[in-house]
Amino acid sequence: MASADLSITGRLATVPSENKAHRTVRQSFCALDEASYHLDSASAPWSVHLEVRVTGSVVEDRLRHAVGVALARHPRARARLTAGRGNRVEWEITPESDVDPLDVVVCSDDDALRGARAELQSLAVPLVMSPPLRIRLARHRDGDVVMLNVHHAAGDGIAALCLLRSIARAYAGRPDPVAQTPPEHVQIPAPSGRCGQLRALAGELRQAAARSAHLVPIGGADRPGYQLHHLVLDTAQTAALAAKATAGTTVNDLLLAGLHLALDSWNCGHCGAAGRLSVLMPVNLRPKTSWHEVFGNFSFMVPVVTRPGDRAEPTATVEVIRRRTQHIKRQCTPAAAVRFLDVLQHLPLPAKQGIARLAASERVIPTAILSNLGRLDDDLDFGPELRASEVWFSPPVRMPMGLAVGALTAAGRLHLVLRYRHPLFGPAEIAGLADSYRAALAHLAAGSPVGSSR
Repeated sequence: MASADLSITGRLATVPSENKAHRTVRQSFCALDEASYHLDSASAPWSVHLEVRVTGSVVEDRLRHAVGVALARHPRARARLTAGRGNRVEWEITPESDVDPLDVVVCSDDDALRGARAELQSLAVPLVMSPPLRIRLARHRDGDVVMLNVHHAAGDGIAALCLLRSIARAYAGRPDPVAQTPPEHVQIPAPSGRCGQLRALAGELRQAAARSAHLVPIGGADRPGYQLHHLVLDTAQTAALAAKATAGTTVNDLLLAGLHLALDSWNCGHCGAAGRLSVLMPVNLRPKTSWHEVFGNFSFMVPVVTRPGDRAEPTATVEVIRRRTQHIKRQCTPAAAVRFLDVLQHLPLPAKQGIARLAASERVIPTAILSNLGRLDDDLDFGPELRASEVWFSPPVRMPMGLAVGALTAAGRLHLVLRYRHPLFGPAEIAGLADSYRAALAHLAAGSPVGSSR
């Protein structure tokens, strides 16, 4: 078995392929691919984290074969970077993988498992060789864990989930009815009402350009990479939260409200500003027929903002967020924004670099990120003896935000990952923030007021 150190380039591929008759093809970067590509860095890899723990021991060779079958089913998952015309880059879809993405480590205890997870997600996956992802099998006495690090330029959180499902199905020998539509053929819904959409987009740009409060950094260290803190609500707590999702309010709205309240409490409790808080939320732009399928980038981030008066009473916080998320869905603003980004792609390189610098400036950086993959209706079991007992997900984040929360519900339990950059928090501090978030969600589920440090 390999050591805990992941090779940057990976081993030469020995993964079986179903694509020997296929030829190498090229695909253009879409606007979302290009944005993720430019956000990537060695110190903060723009990686999507997804993992599943199973109730037993996974057979390495069988898993490696299942990975090969899954990669064969998803063309973009076999992509590598290549030079296009001018200063642009393109995807090159290879018939077979260049490297074997699977690594195996033995974790003697939970601390070793946390280290293996953080190491994998802190790895900047090289895009010059396919596939644009790495997979780690972590052996653990309480059940093996299959972890994914997917470069966000290649795929979003739904893409990672789509691939992991295919791996689990291939390992278990189950049918895999994945959509065979290539990513470039998936049509983002066109916004209706051109003038209205332009006004809505202008409003979104103004909102994104406004300055938001950043989290007060406590206990951090000047180190690259990520650490991840797990938080789970049991079935009773998850059911109580879901029971509050009525009258147009979703579980995602409650997760956003709870996070706003926890961030407010954190900053106020550490002598920081908690004025305008902005949490980025992704919107899935896939058509309903392929809502949880197609490996690629089809998620666009939009800000959900609260101000101090909105957080004085938890019910008011929920209402402000409910109105905001309903407005986003009604206006189809993310689709208009993606089409706007497509136009920006054709600007000269210096202009695009200037826009990228503006977007990355501290002034317009939001407070945090929350990404929710929703309820997993089908399981991620690797067979009858390898039931999925835990599923965890998180998106990437850069400083000065430094905090991204990933959420999904599996087996009736809400799984939350607080993924953070080392300069922002230490382990004790993130545990304190997680406790505050849990308390805020519990109060929202119970309908009782949430206290504030203000």
